[in-house]
Amino acid sequence: MDADGRNVKQITKESFRLLNNAVWMPDGQYIIARKHFTSGRSLGAGEMWMSHISGGEGIQLTKRKNDQQDVNEPTISPDGKMLYYSEDVYPGGYFQYNKDPNSEIFVINSYNMETGETKRVTGGPGGACRPQISNKGDKIAYVMTCPRKISVVHS
Repeated sequence: MDADGRNVKQITKESFRLLNNAVWMPDGQYIIARKHFTSGRSLGAGEMWMSHISGGEGIQLTKRKNDQQDVNEPTISPDGKMLYYSEDVYPGGYFQYNKDPNSEIFVINSYNMETGETKRVTGGPGGACRPQISNKGDKIAYVMTCPRKISVVHS
């Protein structure tokens, strides 16, 4: 859609799953979004999918590890080569409301758009979430969830 809200156009063919947290690729031709899957409970899990602005089924970039632990908050490097996102890695393989805030809950991963390789970027006590890449692509700002502060990592 145009920035003023006009010319809305659906680009995905998804008829059941929710898509959210969309981010533009730098070339303006693709969008990456989190596709949300639910199971017997409401929270569910997510995967990262890329769609061309002309429409279609999209391309799956990441695969959910189970039906309850989520990935979220995609962001793209300025050169379009790296996707960064947060992932729930709390032990147990399922979502839990009463997590130990002093253990690792979330991590930030990178996904190489050229090779398909995924790597852990950062985590630690409480974990890390909400990655944002600098305009030059040489730093990542993120929130450490315990203690609550903003950190920067050089790439």
